[in-house]
Amino acid sequence: MEFKVIGVDFSSAPQKNKPIIIAVGVLEFSNLSLKSNKKLFVNLKSFHELESLCEFNKFLKNKQSWVGGFDLPFSMPRILIEKYSWPIYWEKFVRFYCSREREYLRGCFKAWCDSRPVGNKFAWRITDIAAGSSPAMRWTNPPVAWMMHAGLLKMLEANLFFPSHSYPFSAHNIYSKLFKKESCENFFKVALEAYPGFTARKITNKSYKSDDKKKQNLERLNSRKLILSALVKDEVEFELNFSASKKMKETIVNDGKGDFLDAVICMLQAANSILKPNFGLSKSVDPLEGWITSV
Repeated sequence: MEFKVIGVDFSSAPQKNKPIIIAVGVLEFSNLSLKSNKKLFVNLKSFHELESLCEFNKFLKNKQSWVGGFDLPFSMPRILIEKYSWPIYWEKFVRFYCSREREYLRGCFKAWCDSRPVGNKFAWRITDIAAGSSPAMRWTNPPVAWMMHAGLLKMLEANLFFPSHSYPFSAHNIYSKLFKKESCENFFKVALEAYPGFTARKITNKSYKSDDKKKQNLERLNSRKLILSALVKDEVEFELNFSASKKMKETIVNDGKGDFLDAVICMLQAANSILKPNFGLSKSVDPLEGWITSV
């Protein structure tokens, strides 16, 4: 049996020089069991480069089933949401947040930061602290708040299933939908929040990417090679056998922006979650804030 897994390196303003990169792989296994100790095999099949949010929306609505890791925040810190009396039911919050003008949101973020002491400016989700990621409310360098603003409502309206925001849910029913053979009219897509930096730092603390061509040097190239080698050898505790063609490996390591590598890591983080109970999520996860997979 095999199942499609994807990893998405998202951009809030995709264009030819900075597209959304989607890594598409196949997870191969036999005798599916949540208690199995056998390693699974993930084969990278292709990359998609999407140069507009319209193309991203179209991809989401394709008639296919998959589990995907998406590198963008799925929510904001509860303390920030409650401060401004925004909706505390997750789906309502997403619709509220993504329909607001950025200027309004920027004003809220700035007012929060301006009222806080130096060194403790931002509000943080618990998962951001655990993952070592940027705070979800950061609107510059990197503008992850705008990534959520641009992408998440499209994901919600494409009828994706969001495990970390859907408690309580029956894991048994979810897995049966994922893996049983159904008619071609039934599709089931699972969206997991991913953060490639969490995995990359298990291999090296050195920088491996830059959007600035002047900083795309040999040291960063060697870091990408090191990270890719560790993924193939499973030195990051994924318990997955990962493979890719020589051409795809060259694409990954030669991309100075690191977007192809990030998409692959997101794909593997998603694949790693599939055979874990509740996708590896604790029942104590706050469904408003959610959780980053593999953390």
